[in-house]
Amino acid sequence: MNSIKEIKTIALAHGILNDIRKGRNHNEVFASSERIDVDYLTKYLSGKLGKKITTFKKLDGILSYSKRKDQIVAGSVFFYAPENNQDSEKEAQFLKLLTFKLAQSNSFFIHFKDQNKGGL
Repeated sequence: MNSIKEIKTIALAHGILNDIRKGRNHNEVFASSERIDVDYLTKYLSGKLGKKITTFKKLDGILSYSKRKDQIVAGSVFFYAPENNQDSEKEAQFLKLLTFKLAQSNSFFIHFKDQNKGGL
């Protein structure tokens, strides 16, 4: 990874960390995957928070967590970076259910919307 991409990724991570510290349960991150390394971002956040971050890339993972509230530990952090060709209607329904359950358990949800892939 080049140094500019690393710096931009770390800057974004610190913005997310500030939101988590302020207690914002749902964060939508608008960025470009060409400028931000998503894998490095999750590793960096995990290291700073001192806990594992659950990462979703497909709707199936979201649905399985949405159905089991007892699996969600208070203070958990979930990161969703969708792959291409996701059904937007199903995605909206699943995300609504998951974010509701996460808010009930005082957990945090980060939704990465890639500007290059039509995430806006």
